[in-house]
Amino acid sequence: MIEKKHSISPKDYKVPEYRVRLFLSVDLTGSTAFKHSQTNPLVWLKAFQKFYREFPKTLLDQYIELGKNSGLSDDEQRLGIPKLWKTVGDEILFCCKIYSIHHVSVCIEAFIQSLQLFGKNIQSSFNLDTKGNAWVASFPTPNSSIMPIIKGDFTDDPLSGDNDLVTEDVEQRADESPNQFDFLGKGIDSGFRISKNSSIDTLTISPGLAILLLDACQNKGLTKFKRKIRLAEMQCFKGVAGNSPYPVLVIDVIRNNDYKKIFQAQNNLLGMNHRQDDTELQAFLKDFLKFHNIECPVVKLYSNDSSFTLPNFYIEYKTAWEKEKIELEQKTKNEEQSIEDLRDEDFQCTEDCKSEEPDVDFINEIIEPSKQS
Repeated sequence: MIEKKHSISPKDYKVPEYRVRLFLSVDLTGSTAFKHSQTNPLVWLKAFQKFYREFPKTLLDQYIELGKNSGLSDDEQRLGIPKLWKTVGDEILFCCKIYSIHHVSVCIEAFIQSLQLFGKNIQSSFNLDTKGNAWVASFPTPNSSIMPIIKGDFTDDPLSGDNDLVTEDVEQRADESPNQFDFLGKGIDSGFRISKNSSIDTLTISPGLAILLLDACQNKGLTKFKRKIRLAEMQCFKGVAGNSPYPVLVIDVIRNNDYKKIFQAQNNLLGMNHRQDDTELQAFLKDFLKFHNIECPVVKLYSNDSSFTLPNFYIEYKTAWEKEKIELEQKTKNEEQSIEDLRDEDFQCTEDCKSEEPDVDFINEIIEPSKQS
């Protein structure tokens, strides 16, 4: 049995603070056909090298520029950069802690512009393009940060590290270095599910993210966010919302102006209304999430917003966490007392042995016969 090491005492544990993380996914479109069409693998490898090297830098540059121009706080500009989470084949995933509605709107605008800029670049070089997907998830509940096992070290718990309970320290490390973590939960699963509806011309977003961005739309004076969010359709996704129809939400990011005119004319002829009311859409999404018992993310409007209220599902988690901490403190105290009692017993036994005089007559009885023989 592998013994777990402990870094700090349970009394020093800090409850994980509530946070919402943004997840961004960019895919290379046409990459599979491109790979199969090349007899020389070095050709398509160059395309992937360009993708892995240049897209993250493009996103960083766009975020920095937009953050300054839109008036993000210094902390949001410095700490809120979307960081690399992981790569999966022709997909790059980014993650960051959301600091405010203003902050997440800048992240999404930077992501959209990066998709367009890099898409145009790689299309001219390799006839490939990009499409994106974005979603949010709440931590430390109902989603969890997981530390994968590294180099066969099985002593740390994947959830709590070298402690007996998940702590704020673990979540801070996940914020700073998401590439050292994995993330599990309903929010993560549904985020990946909706990606199948993304395209070069539409960024798919989760209902939770849509709710936050609709706040940004209704506060344009602060956020300067001018994108339009629309409910494209209802669709069933395996394991999501009990397999009931689920909102497919998109931001149209059509890059070709000629196609944009055709797209609008097509929708007018089909009677598809894309002019949905932001307030009505947001209310629908909140009711939908509540009905299906899916967490609705809560985020400050701006960095110094004091009107922020923690969601009930986190308050319930915090109450249960604090109760478990008290139980661990008592358990640790009992274990320490038992160890101290054992030490006292060992010490007393040693002292008793020292105080006993040897039985000389008994020893002589044993020695004398051996001498005679």
